[in-house]
Amino acid sequence: MIYRLLFIVILFTSCQQKEQFDDSWQLNWQKENGEIISVLSLPQSIDKNQHFKVKRGDIDFSIEVNNETDFNTIKAKAESATAQKGFFMLQTKLPTDAIPYNFNGVVDSSEMYRQSPHDVNAWIVKTIPMQAVPMVGYRVDNQFTVAISNTPAFFENYTSQEFDLEEGVLSLKGGDDGRSPGMQPDRSDVLDMDYNAEKTQIFTPGKVQSHYHEIGKNKPHDFEGFYFTCEATDRNDLRKSIITRAGQFLSGKQTDFFGSLGLATAMMNLRANDSQKSDYWVIPAVEYANTQYGRDAFWIASMLPSKYAAECLKSELKEVNHFAEYPLFAIIWAYRSIQEGNKVDLNQVQAYVDAIEERAKDSKYYSYYEGDGRLDFQYWGDVMAFEKDDIITYNQGLFALAITLAEELNLEISSNPAKATIHYQQLFDEELGYFPLSEKKAVLGPDPLVPDLLSQIYHQKKLLKSDHVKQHYDRMVTYSKTNFGFKIVATPTGEYLPAEMYDIPGYISQVNRENMPDGRYFRGGSYFLYDNLFLMDAYLHGVEGAEDMLKWRIGLDFKIGSTTYECLNTKTGEPWKPNMGWNVAIYAFWRKLIDEGKADKSLLEYVDQIVVDKKTSENEKI
Repeated sequence: MIYRLLFIVILFTSCQQKEQFDDSWQLNWQKENGEIISVLSLPQSIDKNQHFKVKRGDIDFSIEVNNETDFNTIKAKAESATAQKGFFMLQTKLPTDAIPYNFNGVVDSSEMYRQSPHDVNAWIVKTIPMQAVPMVGYRVDNQFTVAISNTPAFFENYTSQEFDLEEGVLSLKGGDDGRSPGMQPDRSDVLDMDYNAEKTQIFTPGKVQSHYHEIGKNKPHDFEGFYFTCEATDRNDLRKSIITRAGQFLSGKQTDFFGSLGLATAMMNLRANDSQKSDYWVIPAVEYANTQYGRDAFWIASMLPSKYAAECLKSELKEVNHFAEYPLFAIIWAYRSIQEGNKVDLNQVQAYVDAIEERAKDSKYYSYYEGDGRLDFQYWGDVMAFEKDDIITYNQGLFALAITLAEELNLEISSNPAKATIHYQQLFDEELGYFPLSEKKAVLGPDPLVPDLLSQIYHQKKLLKSDHVKQHYDRMVTYSKTNFGFKIVATPTGEYLPAEMYDIPGYISQVNRENMPDGRYFRGGSYFLYDNLFLMDAYLHGVEGAEDMLKWRIGLDFKIGSTTYECLNTKTGEPWKPNMGWNVAIYAFWRKLIDEGKADKSLLEYVDQIVVDKKTSENEKI
C-alpha cells in the first residue's frame, strides 16, 4: 500500500510589495531513532520548476520547488529500498528580536502543539496543548514568517509543532516524536467526570505518542506545500493572510475570503478515522478531539470536497447512532449525498428510518431515547431538559423532512410525511406569533426554522407558511436581538431564561449543573450557525430586511477576529471557539443559492470589505 501524505507549508510575503524569499527554512527528515537528516535549505531565488535530487544514506529525496503568483510551492518525496520510518519537518532559527507565534497568538514558553489526542473517548482535552491550524511562525516588527501543515488527516492525524525557545528553533513536523517539552499530558486511563445526570460516559485525557511514517520498497512518503512571508499588524491580520492563502491553495478557485475560510476550516477539521468505519471523518473543532459528531459532520461536510464528505457519511451509516437528532440528520445527509452523485447503501439508511419510526407516534416525533436515559441531550441544544412526551419543534421539522426524503428514496416508512409536516406547522403559537422551542416549553429561539431551510436547500420545497416565518422573524428581531447577535433561547418577550426553565420537575439540566452565567453559551449566547440559518430561511421566504440582517450578523464575527466563532456572549460580546467547524455550512448554503440564481454575491463582498478591505465601521449597527 502506498501512503501519500500531503504537507502544506506557508511562508508569508508582503501583499503590498514584490515577494522576497530567503533560505531561513530547512527541510529535514527525522528518523525513528531521533537522528535528523538535513535534506535541503529552501532556495532564496525560485524560478519555475526547480528540481532537486538528494541522497542521504539509503534514502533518496526528490524535491520540486515552484514560484506561483503569491507563494512558492514545494513537493518532496522520500524513498528507500530499506524498510524504515521517519517524517519530514521544516525548521528555522529564531532571529534574536523575533516573537514566536502560533494560530492562538504569542507563544511565550517552550511547547509542543498538536491537533489530535488519538483517542475517540478524549471528548474534553485539557493537558495536551492544541491549536486549530498547525503552524509555527515568528514576528519581527510587522513582518511574519510562518509555516503551516495541511489537514492532519493526510498525516494519519499526527501533526506536531515544536517551539524550542531555549534553543531558538521552531519545528513544523509531519509526524510526532512523542515529546512534551512544556505542559505534561495526563497519563491516566480514565477521567473522573460527572458530565450528566443519568448516563455513565467514558472520558479519557487523550494520548501523546510518537508516530513515524513508513517508507520502503514501493512505499514512498510524500508531502507538498507552499510558503511565503507577509506584513501584518496583529494576530487577526495574520489569520486573514493564513486563511486567504490556505483557501487558494486547497481549491485553486476560492476568490472570496468567506469561502477560503470555509474550505480551510473544513479541511483542517478532517481526520483519518481512528474508528476504522471509513477512511476519513470530520471533527467539530480542535477542542473536540478525534471524534465525529453526526450533527456537526452534516454541516461541515457541506463544504468538504465530495470524496471526503462521502467518507464522513459512510462512517455515520456504519451503525445506527440514536443520540439526539443524529438519526434524522443521517437520513437527510444520505439523500443529499445521493443528489451529489455518491453511492449510498440504502439498507443502512433504512436502519436509520426504522430507528426514527420507533420514536414516532401518529407522525409526531418524540426525541427521548430510553437507551440513553437523559432528559437533556435530546437535540443540538443538549443542555436543555425536556419531558419524555414533549415534541421539540426543531426535531419535529427534521422528522417531517427525513421521512419525506425517505419516501422519495423508496424506503419503507410507517409515518405520514404530510401529517408530520402539519404537526411541525401546528407548533406555531398563533397568539404570540412564533414557533416555541417545543410543545411544552414557551421559549423563543432561532432553531425552529432550520428544518424549513434545509427543505428549501435540498428539496426545493417550503415546510412552513411564509406568514408564520415572518412573524417568528419579527419577534426575534424585536425581542431577542442584542448588539452581539440573537439570544439562542429567551422568553417570548426576550428576557434571559430563568434557570428553572432549563430543567423539568425532578431533573436538573446540564446548564444548571455547570452554573453558567446569562449571555454565555446556551444561557442566551448568540450562535453564528443558528442565527444565520434562521435568517437565511426568512430571506428565502421573502421577508423584508432579512438579507441586511444576515449581513449584519455574519459581520459581527468577522469584525472581531477575521473568522467565525461558535458563539458570542450577548452581554459582553466575548467570542468563544474560533474556526468552529459547523459554521462553514453558512457559506456552503449561500454559495448554493448564488449558483441557483436565488442570491447574489453582495454578502460575500461584504465580508471581503470587512476582512480584506477594512472599509466598514466597527460601530456599524442595524
